[in-house]
Amino acid sequence: MFDRAGNKSLGSCANLYLLYVPAFFFLEYFRPSYLSYKVAAHKKWLPQKLKIGVKMTSPNRLHDRDVFYKYTSHSTSLKIIKNQSLRWSSPSIFNDPFDVPKIMYEGIDIVDLRMAAVKVFCELLIRTKITHFEYLQPRIKYLIEAIGDNDEIKKEIIEDLEQHKKELLPDMTGFQLVRDAWESMYEDNRILCLSEFCDSASMWDRYSETHKGVVFELGCIDEIDSPWLVAKPVSYSDAPLFSDTPEGLAEILLYNGVFAARKILEEYLFTKTTDWSYEKEWRIATTKRHHEGGSYSDWSVHPANFIAIILGMNMGQEERKEVIEMSRKYLPNMIVRESFIETGRKISIRNLT
Repeated sequence: MFDRAGNKSLGSCANLYLLYVPAFFFLEYFRPSYLSYKVAAHKKWLPQKLKIGVKMTSPNRLHDRDVFYKYTSHSTSLKIIKNQSLRWSSPSIFNDPFDVPKIMYEGIDIVDLRMAAVKVFCELLIRTKITHFEYLQPRIKYLIEAIGDNDEIKKEIIEDLEQHKKELLPDMTGFQLVRDAWESMYEDNRILCLSEFCDSASMWDRYSETHKGVVFELGCIDEIDSPWLVAKPVSYSDAPLFSDTPEGLAEILLYNGVFAARKILEEYLFTKTTDWSYEKEWRIATTKRHHEGGSYSDWSVHPANFIAIILGMNMGQEERKEVIEMSRKYLPNMIVRESFIETGRKISIRNLT
């Protein structure tokens, strides 16, 4: 999709991806297909200064947040202001080596997976209540329904599986195809990283040039279907990914392709170690467009998404002047603010007159 100047544009969250929805069972696990939506043409966009009457809620909204924040350098901020675009990056250029693993199911042996699958299935048979029963693979669901409460049949099946589980012949083909498919599409992933807060000294230091850069305040505006309406929070954990353990993967694979794919991809794309928990990060994940290459994509968004820009307290006077002038020229309705230390050890924010 393109904006009025002919630049690549996301337009709205509805046409950026919504969710990975692969038709997924082994070979089909990671062939993403995307829900298509009818999106209004850009000429029908609301004016930059929105006059909102009756409050509406976008059907794509996944959270109740009003704003997110994007930390960036001074030089990058000028490009963002001029083009009203943000950079979506491949995980291959992320600064965390554990973020979005490149090798899927690393460390899982196919024989261990088969043993775990027997264990998980036997446990499933004796459960009185099965979580997400409606999403089980059709054959498994049919078997569970057919057995019903017949404890004798359950016992026979469990005993037979336990007796012969070591004789099960592992098939590496499908398992390896999944790994290969994920590795081949890894570079094509595009992720936009945002934060809940604009006053984190660590974030200003790491991502905004030691307080010489800026932070953009991005509005979650239903009326223009802001892309970050579909943002999801990152989970922080030092434990192995559930789907990267034999037991975890065996449990996930009890479910149908779409449900299983979503569970695995959300864990891979939205989990980081606790070292990064201070970032309070939210993400939107999609893939590059078919005609794009490289490790990132710069996509323009509706200018009304830019609520404010916050200047770093260490930004030089010439740089401040440049940012303010560019903002007034290209985003005249965006509020200009600055960070400062008023009292104590907390960063405060105020509007510039």
